[in-house]
Amino acid sequence: MRGQGRHADGRDIPARAIAKLLSNILIYEPIANWEDARIRYAGFSLAKLFGGDITGLPYSKIMADDRGGTLKRLFFEARSIVADNLCLTWDHKALSDGVTIAHQELVTFPISSPDGANRWILSAAFDVH
Repeated sequence: MRGQGRHADGRDIPARAIAKLLSNILIYEPIANWEDARIRYAGFSLAKLFGGDITGLPYSKIMADDRGGTLKRLFFEARSIVADNLCLTWDHKALSDGVTIAHQELVTFPISSPDGANRWILSAAFDVH
């Protein structure tokens, strides 16, 4: 049986093996049918991009720091991502005064909330070199 932080076969989830990937993950929980969203988890590399930990903040509070517009596009399409079970990729360039300061590829897809009652969105951002 799955649950309690274990695989179906009863083994523990290998946290050390996936720890490096967790720094690139952002999880959104909808507020009022995606009128806004709460950031349920933001990995460390995203904290560096936004200048601090954004976990727990509503999306509307961080949207101003969206250098490049990718988060605005993602949020605009959130209802479709969830309703149509879409997996999207994005080419994201963070800009400062018109200069690219970060170039990332994002992959975005719906996930179930921990209680299974709602659909959230998970995004993973990976640097392009």
